[in-house]
Amino acid sequence: MKKLNLKLQFDNRGWYIFPVLALELTIAIVTTKMIILWTLLLLTLSYTVFRNQRYGLLLEIFFMIGLGICLTQHSNLKAPHINQIIVKPDQLKLKNDWLSRVGQLADGQKVSFGSKIKANTRLPNSTLCLQGDFQWQTIAPATNKGEFDFQKYYQYQKIYYRGVATHIKIIKVSPNNNFLSRIHSFRFFCLQSLKKLPHWLNINARSLLLGDFDSNETSLRQGLTNLGIIHIFSISGLHVYLLIDILIKITSILRIPRERVEIALLFILPIFAVIAGSGVGVWRASGLQIVQIIQKHLNWKISKHDCFAIVLLGQTLFTPYVLFSLAGQLSYLLSYGLIIIQAPKTWQRSILINFLSLPLIIFHSYSFSWLTFLANILLTPVFESLIIPITIFSLFIQKFKLLLEILERLFALIYKPVTALANANWTQITIGHLNIIVTVVLLGLTLNMVI
Repeated sequence: MKKLNLKLQFDNRGWYIFPVLALELTIAIVTTKMIILWTLLLLTLSYTVFRNQRYGLLLEIFFMIGLGICLTQHSNLKAPHINQIIVKPDQLKLKNDWLSRVGQLADGQKVSFGSKIKANTRLPNSTLCLQGDFQWQTIAPATNKGEFDFQKYYQYQKIYYRGVATHIKIIKVSPNNNFLSRIHSFRFFCLQSLKKLPHWLNINARSLLLGDFDSNETSLRQGLTNLGIIHIFSISGLHVYLLIDILIKITSILRIPRERVEIALLFILPIFAVIAGSGVGVWRASGLQIVQIIQKHLNWKISKHDCFAIVLLGQTLFTPYVLFSLAGQLSYLLSYGLIIIQAPKTWQRSILINFLSLPLIIFHSYSFSWLTFLANILLTPVFESLIIPITIFSLFIQKFKLLLEILERLFALIYKPVTALANANWTQITIGHLNIIVTVVLLGLTLNMVI
């Protein structure tokens, strides 16, 4: 009987999210100055596990604390002296005569850069080496309260220096020497091919399928932000599930066994995540599908909470600060909300999900839109059942100009009210700065309310 009790104490299915939360809290303790808050939460989490006699889980928490400390260790990087940057073609941003984005030095250090370039320069579809008179400097922090802090934004990507050049020489690195480079080249090819599509179809295909939102579309971005539905474009990973569903239906018609399709998805999904822009939402959605497929084929009896924890753990190992951005926070919070919310109707779940995201949105933007709840209820199904499927369909009918024009007019009609709200300040309710402690308390209360 004693052996049975001991076995039950170490049966932690459904509880594995606790060690992962310990890992995230440890990273927060090491990185931020709110040591007391995060330490208190970590102690509360550990005490909860101890009170429930999950002793094996307590050992895992201690291991995760050590892992979190290791992941946040930084080497003392000196200012670069190399004037060559290696960059993938799809990771470049060319606006008028200014070329910028992020690349790597020969020693593997990631850097940000910018340089003048001849307007309408055609970039090769290959990994590139940029040579120039780069002047290196540390990325400056925000100077005003409430201003976007580029220093923290880049530090969370392990980028500490920015180089600016007056002129550069672009050298094609040939051939693409690894599989990952070929995927990036293919993505660049796709981005260039989509330029042939009409305006709105191009925007949809680039942003929804390839994770590349045109920075020139300020009215659309601001309108989506004011409505509170920008997450559909950037962090939801909604199109991953739709594409898998379409693939399953097509292969079912072709009488291809579902088991074979699922095994193929184990290899396809990581490739697709890179092609789709490697956004946090895409990797989360792809990772969750991969874990569920493995769970099914290995008859691995774990809960939805465990699957969620495994995906968050995997992404944290590669991107330790995944939860330090609004995109990461919303992506995982909303995903977890879908697991814990038991509302029977879709519109009820949508309202509760929006309540869940509200504290984070206010913390980062100091305001929220009172139209957000209605917009999500009305527009999310439109994106799911109309916009994304039509966008995918448009890729296969590029030679049928008349049909493309009809779809273009349809999208123009859909986005007209969205862009009209770009300057509609009356939709916004300004709250002001929220203290992080207040934000955490509000999140806890909201989680308790929606369960």
